[in-house]
Amino acid sequence: MSVFDPTYFLSNAEPSTLIGMLWFLLILDIPRYTFACISVVVYEVFRRRRKHTVVGEPLVSIVIVGHNERPTIRRCIASLREQSYRNIEIICVDDGSNDGMAEELSKLRAEGLVDGALTTNPRCGKPSACNLAFGRARGDLIVNADVDCTFDRDAIANIIAPLADPKVGAVSGNIGVRNAEESLISGLQSVEYLISISLGKRALDFFNIVTCASGAFSAFRRQALESVGGLDVGPGEDLDLTLRLRKAGWEVRFAEDAWCLTNVPATIPGFVTQRLRWERDAIRLRLRKHRDVINPTNRAFYFSEFLHNCEFLFTNIIVTFAFPFYLIWLFFQFGSGAWTILVLVMMGYVLLDFIAAGCALAAGYRPGAWRIWPYVIPYGAFNAFVMRGIRIYAYLQEWIFRTSYTDRYIPKRVLERAPWY
Repeated sequence: MSVFDPTYFLSNAEPSTLIGMLWFLLILDIPRYTFACISVVVYEVFRRRRKHTVVGEPLVSIVIVGHNERPTIRRCIASLREQSYRNIEIICVDDGSNDGMAEELSKLRAEGLVDGALTTNPRCGKPSACNLAFGRARGDLIVNADVDCTFDRDAIANIIAPLADPKVGAVSGNIGVRNAEESLISGLQSVEYLISISLGKRALDFFNIVTCASGAFSAFRRQALESVGGLDVGPGEDLDLTLRLRKAGWEVRFAEDAWCLTNVPATIPGFVTQRLRWERDAIRLRLRKHRDVINPTNRAFYFSEFLHNCEFLFTNIIVTFAFPFYLIWLFFQFGSGAWTILVLVMMGYVLLDFIAAGCALAAGYRPGAWRIWPYVIPYGAFNAFVMRGIRIYAYLQEWIFRTSYTDRYIPKRVLERAPWY
């Protein structure tokens, strides 16, 4: 047996030596996975005790905004018209498209599938287009969804259920990946969505620290939206709105049985572009715009908000920046033997990811979910090296160059009017 065989370390190394070599996995990663899994188990035990049902059948306004989404808009509307919850109105906004989306919306309107079809020209960005639709909506409950999503038949009924509690201002839906088998990168994202949303948001919901009502599929109480003035102009509008709702005293919940499916980027350039934007926006919003909630000397400080920001700081920033230092330490201490230790670490990630994915599927199984299992094996290495590398680059971009203020996801003329923080 070679000393470079991982099983050699497992069978011959002293426990204290193993802990010294694998401290990153044992101290930073295992507690995080364990916390999520235990929280989900407890969540499932107590879930029925606090389950709410909306009284009557209030009108639900579903707002959909898209830019150059003609190929997908009809499919999205069709899945909404098949909902078990029937008292809905659908309002769509074509945000300055040039692919014929406005014409497609006109057809859907003529067919009676869409109740409102609006167009902005020139393009104004999703936040402004959503606010336009919110003003047109008649329902006291508003669902905001992405054009490329499709929805389970009970998705609307399930996502509005927590709004029966008058303290709840927003509810985030559960999101799965439709195109998981299109490429390796989309398959890895299907595992990520399962672990971070289906498992992770369940854990956060148990402690009432859900921090992002996803722009892909979320429900809002009109009163809550109006109390914070709707969406702010600028990137990261879904995270920003959620943080403002929480600061205003509204609870944000997660509806684990309100499922929608979405397409994720299937190419590396598309994936990297999307994630750089998401990670930059997180820094801009959490540590600049809403930094008051983590400052104990500020009047806006709330312990619950401080708690969920600590969760973000630990799981995203601390763990991300600690990993390269761990790699440097490994090779400095063990030389070429560090490769063997890294194999052990990756084996640990595979085990943890299988447990996490298993917990998520056991809590909310979906037909065909077994197809993601092959992607669980490389997911740990993908998350450790690719995702953490993207985060580090995005964080440095934002801290040094404030790159989120030049992101073309929002039109330039609109972004220039967004306040700086």
